This record gives sequence, C-alpha cells and structure tokens, in this order.
Amino acid sequence: MQHTEQMRQNKSKKSLLRTGLRLMLAAIIIPLAASLLLFFGFVSRQMRTQAEHMTQYYTDQLVNSTTDALSQAQSIIYFTLGSDTVQSVMHSSQNPVGTQAELVQQEIGRATLFNAAWDDQYVHSIFLFRQDGIAFPASRSGIYQAEYGRLETVFRLFPDRNSTQSLIALTNNAEYSYMVVDYNSLNDPARCLGKLILEVDTAALIDAAPLQSVYPGAEVMLSDAQGNLLYAASDRLVGDLLVDLRTLDGTSNGVSQVIRWAGGDYLHCRAAVGDMILDVCVPQREILTGVHTTAAWYVLLTSLIFIGVLISAIYAYRGLLRPFAHTQQTLDRMAEGDLSVRMDAPEYQELAGMADTFNRMADTLTDLYQDAYKKGVLLRESEFKMLEAQINPHFIFNVLQVINLRCMEAGQKETSRMVTDLAGLLHGTIGKNGAPKVTFRQELAYVRYYLDLQKARFENALQYEIDYADPSILDYYLPKLTIQPLVENSVVHGLEPKRGGGKVSVKIWEEDDSVYIRVEDDGVGFLQGAVSPGAHNHIALYNIRKRLELMYGTHGTFRMSSMPGTGTVVLIIIPIDKTEGEHDVQRTSGGQ
Repeated sequence: MQHTEQMRQNKSKKSLLRTGLRLMLAAIIIPLAASLLLFFGFVSRQMRTQAEHMTQYYTDQLVNSTTDALSQAQSIIYFTLGSDTVQSVMHSSQNPVGTQAELVQQEIGRATLFNAAWDDQYVHSIFLFRQDGIAFPASRSGIYQAEYGRLETVFRLFPDRNSTQSLIALTNNAEYSYMVVDYNSLNDPARCLGKLILEVDTAALIDAAPLQSVYPGAEVMLSDAQGNLLYAASDRLVGDLLVDLRTLDGTSNGVSQVIRWAGGDYLHCRAAVGDMILDVCVPQREILTGVHTTAAWYVLLTSLIFIGVLISAIYAYRGLLRPFAHTQQTLDRMAEGDLSVRMDAPEYQELAGMADTFNRMADTLTDLYQDAYKKGVLLRESEFKMLEAQINPHFIFNVLQVINLRCMEAGQKETSRMVTDLAGLLHGTIGKNGAPKVTFRQELAYVRYYLDLQKARFENALQYEIDYADPSILDYYLPKLTIQPLVENSVVHGLEPKRGGGKVSVKIWEEDDSVYIRVEDDGVGFLQGAVSPGAHNHIALYNIRKRLELMYGTHGTFRMSSMPGTGTVVLIIIPIDKTEGEHDVQRTSGGQ
C-alpha cells in the first residue's frame, strides 16, 4: 500500500526527460534567435573590417607602385641630363641639323630602353624642349603631332615648373598628366637650357580596376598639393564633390575612416605620393550588399536545423523511456538491500557508462561493507592493545630517567648523554603523542639522537652531516619519522657492512614552493631491481613511500638511486606545510 502511494506521488512529479527536452529546445531556440539578432551586427562588422583592410592594402600598393613609377621616370630624366650629345645640342643656339636631331632622339630612346615606367606604359611620350621652343620628341606610338600640341602647351603654360615628385594636368581628370623638369647645364647647374616633359598615362598609373572589381562604386583620385584634380576613376568627381572631399577634417594618412560625403557614407583612406595626394573612397552601401542575401540563407538554414533537432529530440525522448524503466527497477532492488543486483549491458551506447558505473558502485559497496566489518573487528582489538600498552612508555621513560640520574651522580657524562639520546629517540617513536606530522626541528632532533647513539658505538668510523639552507625550514611540517628511518637505513644497511665505516649526509632546502630532503650515504649500496619493495631490510623505504602517497598524493615525490659499492641516495620532495603540529621537542639536560 505504501509502495503504491509512493508510485502515485512519483507520477505527479515533473518528468526529468520532459524537462530536459524543454531545456534542450530552449537551449536551441534562444541561441538561434540571439544569433539571428546579432548576425547583422557581426557580419556587418566583419565586412567593414575586411573593407578597411582591403582599402588600406590597395592604397599602400597603389602608393608603392606610383612611387616606383615616378622613380623610374626620374631615371629617364637623369640619363637624359647626363648625355653629352643632348647637352651639346641644348647648349647650341643654332637649329640642329637632321643628324643632330636624330642623335638626340636616339639618346632619349636609350634612356627609355628597358625602363619599367616606359615598358609598363606609364610614360606615354617624352619631349625635350629647348628654351627657343625647339622640341625633340620620343613617343610610343610614333605619331608626334597630337603629343606635340599637348606638351607644347605644357611647356608654354608652366615655364617655372620643376618637380620630379608631382604631376600637373591641363584640365581636371584629364587622360594624361605631366612631369616637368628643368634641363640644366652640367657645367653651370644654375643655367636652365630647357624643359624635359614626360607625358604620363594617369589611368595606367592609377589602376582602380582591382578595387572596383570588388566594390564597383569605389572612387580613386589623385590630386596635387594645391587640390587640383589630376585623375579620378569616375567622371563624377568634379566641382563641389572634390571640394567637399578636400575640406574634410579628421582624415589620417594611411588609416581607413568612415566619412559623410557625396550624400552617403564612405570608407575613406588618404595617403601621400610624393608631393601629391591619393584618396580612396568605398561606399558603405556596397560593403553591406551581401548581408541581406546571407541573412536569408542563414534564417533558412537555422530553421531547418531547428526542425531536425526537434524531430530528433522526440525520437530520443521515446527511446530513453524504455531503458530508464529497467534502470528504475534495478535501483529499487538496490534500495531494498539487494547488493548482488547488477545492470545488464544496455542496448544504447550512451547508457553503457551509466550501467558500468552502477555495477562498479555496487561492487564498491559490497567491498566497503566487508571492509567495514573487518575494520570494526580490528578496531576493537586495537583498543584492547592500546589499553595494555599505555603503561609501557611511561614506565620506560621513568626507568631511563633513574638511570640518567645515577650516571650523573657517578660522573659518567658520556653514558648520561647516551641515555638522554635514547630517551629522546624513544619519545619520538613510541611516545603517546599521536600527531601524524612534526616540524623539521623535531624530526632533525630524532635524527641527531639516533646518530649520537650510533656515533658512541662506532666512534670515528661514523661521520654525519646535517645541513639546511634556511633556518625558517625548521618550522615547516612533515610526516613524523620520515628522515630518521632513512638515516637508520643508511647506517644499518649501508655503513655497517662496509669496512672502515663511512658518512651519512642530510641536506634540506626550499625550492619552487616545495621542500627537498636528500639523504645520502657512501655505504655498500644495493641493486634496486634485486630487492622487492616489501623486503625486510628495506621495509622503512617502502613505508615512507606509502605514507607520502597517503598524505600528499601526487604532490609528494620519493626517489631512490643506489649501486653496489657507491652508496645510496634518497630524495624526497613534499609541498611546503605550515599547518600546526605538536610542540617542538626539547632535549633533556645532558643532550646536545
């Protein structure tokens, strides 16, 4: 009856599977909705960032290519200025004969030979004008009449122009721009003999095609330092639009910034090319052109994902009900005290881990039950033994105190010292203080008690050394009787079998939040593989290792190395422990 009532109450409670299904659907719907809302901002920001990088990259590449082209054009100028043939004709006031004119043209042609600016068609034609108006042309097309009219106009309109770092144009956004340089006498550099004028194909120099292939409405323009337009990729950049761009504040060289210009928002980047200014503008509306199309595909894709997840969740819910019913029956049997019950291997891989965990838990409970029973028996036995042994340490210490007083009365100081050391050592090993940890000061006191006793036995055949790097280490804690058994093991198993005795060294230092303990002897040593961990003559090493594992886990380290005839080295590494322990051991009178 009670079980039936419990079943009825359980059915009235919430279903964990249904709740999980709702949470799973909410965990899908909410991120999808949030991602849809954030989509436009994120994608827009990414596309703007991409446009900024592309604009800056295109601007930098354009500045480099234009600078290189101007540098190549300068090499044509310098070659022509250094030609003796051209210099002689330019110095002459006579009209050149046919041969002289041909020689000058040949020299100009040689200046363009293998020149990148000429080969890449940046430089369209070159005219050398003498001060009296006589011209020496070099044209790629070989038709000089049209070029002569344009370059003669430049020669006439700009008599004071002299620059290799900037270009000039006869009209705004003209097809060609010009580099005008004084042709000076080599003997008298201050004397101007004429003008060397290079006609530059500005469209070839400023190639806007790569940027406009991605953003068709992108604007690229080159103007001189006075704001006169030399070239524009679009014919619309004239008049007020150019003036508005020139008067913009806050533009930084080489940095893309959003500006309001020409009735819209543009990504603008400005850079200097020699004495000229290069402006690149990309309309914001073209940067975001693909966002709406991408958003539509994104909504469609997320909707399909949601429908698929919903159908999968329904099937998963129905499939999980069956194995959970079996699991419930098994748990009920365990709750009734049947520790022998075990889960069968489930048909679903995802539940295999649960079944394995349950079975291991059942095995652990069985082992714990048996272990608890055995420990209960042992505990009762140990309580009787502790009652029996309580009088023993007190009796031993009283007897040793009487022996010590008799030795002092008889003047036997050395014997008194040995009795005191033995009392101190026994106090640490069989005393009633059950503290599991002691300070290094206490532990080293036990070590000295033992070594002083062995020193009295072996005299000069035993040498020992105790060294610690910092006195503050003495206040740290370690498991009780960690160092003393190692020292005892070195003396008994390392030095006693060795003729002539030997030395035991104990060194303690602090490093990287850990305390390092090194116990070394130069005794007979042993083959590590030949001795099992639980062997009688090495039981102390095994016990210390197990105590370190129990107290520090993976944070404690025990290393031992030994070879026959070379001695044994034991290294212990434990974390710095400043927790409280028992009071420091004080040696009785007559001790050291």
